Amino acid sequence: MARLQLNPEETITRKEYLKRKKKQLKGFNKKSKLSYLLILALILLAVYVIIQFYMYYVTEGYTYDPVYSLSLIRTDGFNDKLIFQNSGMHNIISKDEYIYGIKNESLCRFSKLASELEILVDTGVQKFTLSNSRVYYIANNKLNYIDINSKEKRELSVDNVSEVLIDENYIFVAKEKKKKKMLVRYNLEGEEEKILVDNANVSYIIKDESKIYFVNKDDSNKIYSVSKDGGDTSALGDLKGVSDNGNIKEIDGDNFMFVSEGNLYYINPDDNNTLWKINLEDKNCEKVIHSSVQI
Repeated sequence: MARLQLNPEETITRKEYLKRKKKQLKGFNKKSKLSYLLILALILLAVYVIIQFYMYYVTEGYTYDPVYSLSLIRTDGFNDKLIFQNSGMHNIISKDEYIYGIKNESLCRFSKLASELEILVDTGVQKFTLSNSRVYYIANNKLNYIDINSKEKRELSVDNVSEVLIDENYIFVAKEKKKKKMLVRYNLEGEEEKILVDNANVSYIIKDESKIYFVNKDDSNKIYSVSKDGGDTSALGDLKGVSDNGNIKEIDGDNFMFVSEGNLYYINPDDNNTLWKINLEDKNCEKVIHSSVQI
């Protein structure tokens, strides 16, 4: 801090000197705080500019039989880039250094570093999901997995499957039985079957940390929840969701519902397919997007 400046012939008492020093200190602190805030703002701006993430997405060609291309864009909306033209991949999931997807009913992955496409499963793949070290996939309505490191494949004894979810402990599937679909849980090896819901017609399953959410086609497409242990099955209210048309390739609950920060977001077919949310704690509903939403 600068010394207190006095006139050459000026004399002051100790009390007056301390008073002036205190006033000078206040002014210094005010300037210092402004300087620190300015420096902090510049640092945060630099961090925002430097730390940007990339999103990978698929574009569809404008032809009768469209060809899919793979692109990426930075989260600030810049650096939009085509990385694999006419890749043919769709239903993509980005994980670590690879992008996984389906191409002509084969399970593929695209290396972000080498820009090379690798086929993991040749044919029959209808849909898939990822765990830490495996890709679980449905082929010919049967559940299988492939180890992403060893490339070892295993066919599980789980059939008639239309949807699959994975968490760190279990596999959850929508499984057809007598023209209805029930919700069933297995361990990660496809064993220890436990039926969670068998008194509904289950469609479009999604999950959060503790529950599975689904559309019950037997109850006017109302959205239900059930715990991952199989208890507390109940409707979230009178709200309805979108249900499937029977085509397994199109059945994906994540296209029509998701859970975020204690709210379940859903496309509301009773309100021209606008986007709504319901608070999972107090069950209050609110419209989020007022125009029609497809996915």
